[in-house]
Amino acid sequence: MITEDFYIKLKKIAEQTPWNSLFYSEYEDVKNAECLVEQEDLIVLLNNEGVEPVIEFVSLEMEPLVTFLKKNQVKGALHFIPEEAIPVFEEIGFSILAMFTDYFCEPLT
Repeated sequence: MITEDFYIKLKKIAEQTPWNSLFYSEYEDVKNAECLVEQEDLIVLLNNEGVEPVIEFVSLEMEPLVTFLKKNQVKGALHFIPEEAIPVFEEIGFSILAMFTDYFCEPLT
């Protein structure tokens, strides 16, 4: 289980990098996750609640996350992987479950 203070720290780090899955998460979503790694360039959580385990991450670049997943054989769903990185994750055994597009609605005047 992670603390709310740790979650706030993660969100602050996540705001500074596009390599994170916490953009839309709230503390309630990840509070029961297990922290698998906490390094300067990579933090990985595994949330086993729900239908399928979810791997939450904050990584300064793609490589630390890919290297960790290769070495540790962690299984679960990854959220919010940039489209250009999909082939790299498919090479290490992940597959696309769904693709979403983020839309921002501007008011019409």
